[in-house]
Amino acid sequence: MRRSSLRAAGPLAAALAVALGPLLAVASAARAAPPTDAERAVLEEAKRHFLGGQELYRGGYYVQALAEFLKARELMPDAAIAYNVALCQEHLGELDKAVAAYNEYLRLGADPADAPDVRAHVDALSAELALRRGGAAPPPATVRPFLARPSLWAVATVAGVVLAGFAATTVGVLVLGR
Repeated sequence: MRRSSLRAAGPLAAALAVALGPLLAVASAARAAPPTDAERAVLEEAKRHFLGGQELYRGGYYVQALAEFLKARELMPDAAIAYNVALCQEHLGELDKAVAAYNEYLRLGADPADAPDVRAHVDALSAELALRRGGAAPPPATVRPFLARPSLWAVATVAGVVLAGFAATTVGVLVLGR
């Protein structure tokens, strides 16, 4: 669903689409070809590094978060990982690397909805880099990092907990007749 159609459908439909989307994607991928044990192990390790990176990022530990995101990206190239790598590099002032990571996000993201905003941000970062290379001081506070995004795993976990709670409540109501 596009954002505009989500707004028209109402907040409940939007919340359900956000909560169920990752679960449906995982379910359809599982039907296509189940991962091998080795693939599962790699995915779990990438997930561990990604979630660790998010915690470090939230705490303001950008160097350590970047290291975790880079380990996750090495194991599993993914748009969300590339985006978080770009955020860390931008916070650390590594604008040339941030531009490359944002471009990787755009390439891996299969035309993400925020592509125009990310491209505009890349253009702003590139302009600032050009100013720095030309010897001129960049204008103060012209480039601000984007906000961190929730991970697919975190959204899927929350959605799973909500669905499990709903199912348990439904079963309880049916069994107890209340």
